Amino acid sequence: MANLSTSDSLDIELVIRSIEPGDNISGFVLAGKTNRPLKQFLRKEASHLETNSLARTYVLSEERSSDIMAFVTLIVGDVQVFKAPDAVHDGDFRFRYPSYPAIKVARLAVSDRHQGKRLGKVMIDFALGVAKEYICPRVGCRFATVDAKKQSVAFYEKCGFRLLDTPENLALDEPFMFMDLR
Repeated sequence: MANLSTSDSLDIELVIRSIEPGDNISGFVLAGKTNRPLKQFLRKEASHLETNSLARTYVLSEERSSDIMAFVTLIVGDVQVFKAPDAVHDGDFRFRYPSYPAIKVARLAVSDRHQGKRLGKVMIDFALGVAKEYICPRVGCRFATVDAKKQSVAFYEKCGFRLLDTPENLALDEPFMFMDLR
């Protein structure tokens, strides 16, 4: 659990914690057709995946509240390098192995009621903190990854992710983005 203080004069304490059975999921508002899968995931899949250790979903809420303001779901993954390892370069990074361990931001959403408060960035910073503080030192994890919706690419770039600049990736509805955690 992470405690956060807001800069508002209300001095509201926010916490990031694992999703719990008593959370007010029905109060999480996401309008728009493109957001429907995120809302359905939170309502129908997040708790099941948590219970079965297939994913970890963290929610942001006010302290002592079950109302969810934002959530992020993390899974283990890898980055596959399909070309000959000595021939693959991306900027200053040289891929030497056929695959690299990664943590993947599988889902990220901020309730419509809390848009524009930089909570998406807070959740990404939390996810990267989990990776850097707990995962990387204990089991090895080189990258953070996300399959970003096209309209979210700029957001993830501001958070430090890089878009894989290949014609195939750029043509995808949800292009692959990555961040070197080293």
